[in-house]
Formats: sequence, C-alpha cells, structure tokens
Amino acid sequence: MLLKYIFSKKWKSFIDIKNKIDKLIELKNKKEDLYKEYKITNDINIKNSIDSINKEIIPLTKEVKLCEDIRLRNNKIKNNLEEIRDKEMMKNEYIR
Repeated sequence: MLLKYIFSKKWKSFIDIKNKIDKLIELKNKKEDLYKEYKITNDINIKNSIDSINKEIIPLTKEVKLCEDIRLRNNKIKNNLEEIRDKEMMKNEYIR
C-alpha cells in the first residue's frame, strides 16, 4: 500500500523525497519567522500567510512520514530475507 502511494506520486527517486524534506524545513522556518512577526504586529495578513503555509506543511509532513515508514520497513524486510536465507542454507547443509 505504501509503495503504491509512492508510485502514485510518481517520485523518480529518493532525491525527490529529500527535496520534499528540504521544502518542509524551509516552510517551517518561514512559518516560524512569520509567527514571530505576527506576535509583534497582530497583522491579519501575516496570520493568513501562516494559515496558507500550514496548508502546505500538512500534506508534506504526511508524505515524509510515509516515506520514513517505508524506509524503516525496507530495512526490516532486508533483515528478514537475510535470516530466511541463512536458515535455508543451514537447512540445506543439514540435509546433506
């Protein structure tokens, strides 16, 4: 299911994911700066900008979390495959 999600987004590689992470960091920093300014001025335009940035941050955060989950699962799958191969080899050696 998660892989289907990645392919549906047509990401060419994990470089795309890194770019998304970079964009997410940039947006969060921008939001933080705007929030500091908003606390001083209470300008409604700044508040609207913050809300707009939040709307961009939420889906990016979800995508990045899904990708991290896939990365972690990938490592677990590799480890499981190695264990299975080792068990198969031991079983085959025992049979001989």
